[in-house]
Amino acid sequence: AVATLATVDGLVFELAWFDVVGWNSELARVPVLPEEAATPRESAVPELLDMPYELLDAAVEAVAAGRSDLLPVLAEGHRVTGADGAVLRAAEVAAALGALAQEAYGRLRVMAAGVSGGAADVIGVVSWTLLADGWRALRPHHTGDGLRVTISPVEPGDLPGELAPVLAEVAR
Repeated sequence: AVATLATVDGLVFELAWFDVVGWNSELARVPVLPEEAATPRESAVPELLDMPYELLDAAVEAVAAGRSDLLPVLAEGHRVTGADGAVLRAAEVAAALGALAQEAYGRLRVMAAGVSGGAADVIGVVSWTLLADGWRALRPHHTGDGLRVTISPVEPGDLPGELAPVLAEVAR
């Protein structure tokens, strides 16, 4: 059996139990937006971004603290690539980071944990953010340069596939 706990506003929660056979359809419905909230518009965030994790973290903190003026300084000296693999200029990076922090109006975080046995082991987390034009996945990965994050568009039906590698760790 699978258990899910979901909330839209942090006040009202949905708890569901279902057979593992219904996993894909249950997961695919989670990120579907209500009709009144599903009016996409153009996003200022490029289609694909790949950047150091610490840059993304610092930029979101700066915007949250009302210090968007720090984004150009933070962007300097970091290698950020776009959809074609080209390295973006610092001004493009700063604009993309500002848009990413300011456009976001929703998030989806799915945590997978193994609960058989005596203790729960956290296996991993899948994170998406909702921007003006729809959902974007935030996928961490390691390179020779350290921890990086790729940000790319996803559709609600992509959630089961995004979560599959994380769930595969549970079976180990």
